[in-house]
Amino acid sequence: MAVNVSEKVTAIIKTFERPHCLDMLIKSIKKFYPTLHIIVADDSKSPIPRSDVEYHILPFDSGLSKGRNFLLQQVKTPYFLLLDDDFCFINETSIEKLMDVLENSDIDVVGGRCIETKGVRNSQAVFTIKNELLTLNADPYGKEGDVELYDIVANFFLARTDKLQKHTWDERLKVGEHYDFFLSYKGKLKVAMHPFIYIYHTNDRSNEEYNLYRNRDTEDLHNNIYQEKHGITKVKRKQRRQSIDDIMEYLSKETIETYFGS
Repeated sequence: MAVNVSEKVTAIIKTFERPHCLDMLIKSIKKFYPTLHIIVADDSKSPIPRSDVEYHILPFDSGLSKGRNFLLQQVKTPYFLLLDDDFCFINETSIEKLMDVLENSDIDVVGGRCIETKGVRNSQAVFTIKNELLTLNADPYGKEGDVELYDIVANFFLARTDKLQKHTWDERLKVGEHYDFFLSYKGKLKVAMHPFIYIYHTNDRSNEEYNLYRNRDTEDLHNNIYQEKHGITKVKRKQRRQSIDDIMEYLSKETIETYFGS
């Protein structure tokens, strides 16, 4: 790892009721970036503190948005890496390449792509709102160097700390915050995706306590907050999920053997 990555980047992880996922993620980070500073915020009912990271216990069910805002205030480095707790670093998770984008452009947020057993999840999109219909278009609105320009990327991104400390998450949204965050800052944050930076997403739903609280993003309480805020009554997604076969040539033998069994 280049020395300046650990000097300039902090990884932040909001976790809830999935200590086994968190453990897997932290071990994967330390495998590839052993000196990277990691800050965890845990609002589980019975948190299990760790001594190998900077660990903060928040009040039970504080929520994703409040947890991320708290984490962001703890960051002292110029950049931070946002991570969900059910990610795993792989050979293709290059912080250096993401940092290179920020250091050589006016881009504020640069995301990577999530690969799963079912394929590549394409979370990146361009927003349009017309007649109260939010449409997420799969194609970028532009390109700069190696990256493509979008309005929204996955919750796996590197960003400028000072810029996002001024553009925070809406703490009314304990879950279901993703669209709202990027809708709120469309035109205020310059967002890009690097098409060849990947992280593995386990999408672990094995904990029933986690599922109970996570599934609130389908309830009217949370949908109405961001829909009323942005004048939306319907959402149409034009995102594409790719087959893993489409990107096999970009994955290492280790990644393929570990996660895809061949």
